[in-house]
Amino acid sequence: MSKKRKNKSNKKSGQTIHKTNTTLTQGRKTANKPSKTNKSVHKSSTAKNTTKRQSMPKKRKNRIGTTLSTQDNYMTKSSKPKKRWVAVVEQNDNDELGVVSLESKKRKNNIELKDYKTGNQKTTFFSTFLDTEDCDGKPIKVGTKFTQNNDNSRLTDKQVGVIKKRLYDKAPNKEDNKMKRDKLLKNKKLGS
Repeated sequence: MSKKRKNKSNKKSGQTIHKTNTTLTQGRKTANKPSKTNKSVHKSSTAKNTTKRQSMPKKRKNRIGTTLSTQDNYMTKSSKPKKRWVAVVEQNDNDELGVVSLESKKRKNNIELKDYKTGNQKTTFFSTFLDTEDCDGKPIKVGTKFTQNNDNSRLTDKQVGVIKKRLYDKAPNKEDNKMKRDKLLKNKKLGS
């Protein structure tokens, strides 16, 4: 017989005989699995990754143009809990909002918002007063007092531009509106 042999398989025992240079070795068909006696464990492969992922800052929702439902007694100190819609026209990094009231009746300082109808499908008028605080003096945020309406009632960018132009350029109380806007936009997150 020659020294070089091809692999022979023994059908009865399921073993394969391999000939290497001068010695014969026997191994099972499942030679890919590591043997129980020779376990070499690497700490890097078995240790779980214990480093904590840095939390990504939450992406701020752009609420400008959305409408919110609230009650009159949350806007000003009044005893009437009449429901009201407000439109968001300003927002800062803390998600504090600047809003204007939307109404279906023409009043002294209200201006018609063309091509927009509120939930009751009537002509809509907006107030020329910017509100940045609720009745308790806290900043306006989406929550229990101010709930967001569905996206169908959202204002377009053009409509928001019309409201802003009227608030800051043509309203009789434009200086007061500008002061409220500047105060709202200067409020930064704590620690930044």
